[in-house]
Parts: sequence; C-alpha cells; structure tokens
Amino acid sequence: MQAELRKLIKKYGEHDHFDGTKEVCKVTCQGCGKTIYSSDDDEIDCSISTRKSANFWHRGCYEKVWNSKLK
Repeated sequence: MQAELRKLIKKYGEHDHFDGTKEVCKVTCQGCGKTIYSSDDDEIDCSISTRKSANFWHRGCYEKVWNSKLK
C-alpha cells in the first residue's frame, strides 16, 4: 500500500530533489500543512477525486482534513 502511495505522490506532487538515482517528490498534508515526501515512511492516506485532483494527509490528521482551508 505504501508503495502505491509513493507512486501517487510522484504523480500528483512536485519534484523536490534526487536521492542518488531516485526522484523525491513532495505534497502538502491537508490536515497540518507539513510537507510529505515520497521517501517518507509515515502512514499516509489519500483521496483522488473524479476530476483527478488528489489530497494527501497523515493518518493522525484525518479529523482535520475536511475542515481545513489548505489546498
């Protein structure tokens, strides 16, 4: 599951840097506003809409996501 989320972060996120030969991309947690990197081992969830926009968050931030003004 985490490998699939890393691929989604690379697809919907923006490029940050290269770690050796691997590309590291980043997205913003919609609950707390912290940066989530594709190389992180945190527990991450995401939601992809029918219009192909994606929201990512830490599992601990789940309650804050839906009322957040971050985009």
